[in-house]
Amino acid sequence: MAQVGEELHVIDQHTAHERVLFQRLWRGWQSRDMPSQPLLIPVPVELSAAQSALLLTRSNELEKLGLLVEPFGGTAVAIRGVPVGLGKIDAALLVQDLLDDVTEWDRASSLERRVQPVLASLACHGAVRAGRVLTHPEIQRLILDWVEEGLIMTCPHGRRTAFRLSTDELAKLFGRVGWT
Repeated sequence: MAQVGEELHVIDQHTAHERVLFQRLWRGWQSRDMPSQPLLIPVPVELSAAQSALLLTRSNELEKLGLLVEPFGGTAVAIRGVPVGLGKIDAALLVQDLLDDVTEWDRASSLERRVQPVLASLACHGAVRAGRVLTHPEIQRLILDWVEEGLIMTCPHGRRTAFRLSTDELAKLFGRVGWT
């Protein structure tokens, strides 16, 4: 919970952080500046032959989004880099979501419609997990970042990031309306 201006906000840390990361990734993609952070140890992910082929045929496009994927033996791929600012991710879960996103690319009506789901998946996997205990400085940074991004009330997948109550709404809830 946080006071933002004259309102009380109850914030979902995962979806708010996901929105912040998505906005940053989206701006990076729009400016064609998506630096990749090489992983110290590439993470192998075992896939079916079809899944591996699909991901590898799209590797050049994924690289433009800061995601570095390369073949790793038979049908496995290795994630060797992720967009800067994502932090620790579960590569196997990310790859499964990316496969879902990339499968839809041929049906997408525009490049933006291709990119948005991939960036949303990257942001989701890079965001702090719901229920993780954050330190006070982490909470402050998350709230400041969310406010700076415009207090967007949904994550890229459409889930709510927060709900807010004005001082008038709080007064009504506590029966304080009309008091001087």
